[in-house]
Amino acid sequence: MNKTHLVLLTLVTASLVLAPSVYAEKGGTPFNELWDAISDLADRVTVLEGITLPIDELWDAINDLVPRVTTLESSSPFSHPDYDSGWVSITLGYTDLYHYLGTTDVYVYILGRNGAYTHQIAYGSDWVRNSDTSLSSYGVYWKCYPNRLQITRWMDDIEWQEVRVLIWKLPAPPT
Repeated sequence: MNKTHLVLLTLVTASLVLAPSVYAEKGGTPFNELWDAISDLADRVTVLEGITLPIDELWDAINDLVPRVTTLESSSPFSHPDYDSGWVSITLGYTDLYHYLGTTDVYVYILGRNGAYTHQIAYGSDWVRNSDTSLSSYGVYWKCYPNRLQITRWMDDIEWQEVRVLIWKLPAPPT
């Protein structure tokens, strides 16, 4: 046996002899501390298992809400438009968009886009007096026909390069 083996053997023996005496001063052994930790963990798990019932009830309540929310979303008159043009480029002057809804009893919602942002700037038109007292016209307005929507973009407009038109057919008014 060489010196290294002798030193290792001495250290292992000393730790086996000294460790139990250190734990004995604390009132136990390393195995007692390990057992206490396991018991504490088992108690915590038991407490957590008692909490699963309310969590299960909450989960059931959430699952109950899913069909109710779906029903509300699908029953709203504005859930899905009857016509959605998507983004369409428009020129100055008149642009016709064909919706083929066969009615003029509609709710129309129009958004504009100029490449940088979406907006409703000068929606319905706006007139500005210039420094020379002339007028400039901006924005868009629309007219609805049974199967098409005519959008007018004023000649001085720079904001309404594209539009997105959403149309919902309105229910018959109450009698």
